[in-house]
Amino acid sequence: MTPFRFGFALLAFTPWSTLHAQERPEAVTKEIQLVASILRSQPPEVALHRMDSLLALPAATQDPLLRMGLYNFKGHAFRLLGQLDEALAAQVRSYELADSLNDHKGRIDAQIAIGIIHMDLEETDQARRELLEVYALTEARPTERNYRVPLVLGAIADKVGQLDSALYWYGKALPLAEAGHDSSAMCDIRFNLGLVHGRKQDQGASERYLLGAIAAIPARGYPQLEARAREGLAALYMEQKRWNEVPPLLDTAQELSIMHGAGDALVNVLGSRIRYFLAIGDTANALEVSQRLIAAKDSLTTIFRERTVAEAQASFDVSRMEKELALTKAEAEVNALRTTVLDRVGRVGRDHRAGTCAHRPVPPPVPDEETSSAGIGEG
Repeated sequence: MTPFRFGFALLAFTPWSTLHAQERPEAVTKEIQLVASILRSQPPEVALHRMDSLLALPAATQDPLLRMGLYNFKGHAFRLLGQLDEALAAQVRSYELADSLNDHKGRIDAQIAIGIIHMDLEETDQARRELLEVYALTEARPTERNYRVPLVLGAIADKVGQLDSALYWYGKALPLAEAGHDSSAMCDIRFNLGLVHGRKQDQGASERYLLGAIAAIPARGYPQLEARAREGLAALYMEQKRWNEVPPLLDTAQELSIMHGAGDALVNVLGSRIRYFLAIGDTANALEVSQRLIAAKDSLTTIFRERTVAEAQASFDVSRMEKELALTKAEAEVNALRTTVLDRVGRVGRDHRAGTCAHRPVPPPVPDEETSSAGIGEG
């Protein structure tokens, strides 16, 4: 299950067969295209396994261009897993290979990916500097998919709450993606626009862009984005009290999240289900889903906890006491969630039995798992 939490969509930044069309065995070309497809539609662990196999082939050791592309692939896969240090190392390696080949497009691809990772690491100033430099380079010497840079600049502005700036950059990116017929990038941009307009209380524009994101999903599928878009639309419809339209959206979003290992999206869907059941006065189902939400959060916290402790031990050989402190801190969120959810559901149940909450919207029972803009959330 993918543990990394995407608040906005930059998921389409997985490579889409971006390796240059130089002469190479047809079998290798087909395998590269397969890896790109896997990154779009399957859990990233599957793609990493194939990439490791490819990198072990003689063709990869003898072809720096092929290695450059595969390290770029690996960086995207590691990012989807939330392994940002590994993602950054892979993209730096890809950049070094591109630089050694004097490959302008390869350098740009790696720089964009590095900027995104800095944003994920909350290093937004560094991310913005990196991307503005790339933007100047691509304005002077355009490359394929020039809409990627304004999309990421929009996401950076979005992340720090500069919503008008985010709309400006997304607005520059969308017509370029539409002109390039890149349906996956169109999904990302429209989804992000939908979230920003929602935060600006423009529900009409928010619905229009979220529906547009779903409509742009390519025939080959884009499940990580589709799950988020359907959950976001369900949340909007709950605000508008369009209750009958909510369950089908959440059903599909939950199915896609489970099928494709999108753990953060699953947490959002379950949180929305609780809000829906509480709003219509169905406390029994709200309690049942709250238990599933706690289990999902436990699962994600365990993944992060094990990784955090392993990294700390490897770097600093932490003592047993330090390890226990790390474990306690990682568990705190889940414990707080469990207490909050059960207390809120119980209180609503008592209100309902007293006849005071039937069909009355109730505030969210958990800290808002908002898919607010922060899906390149992802494939």
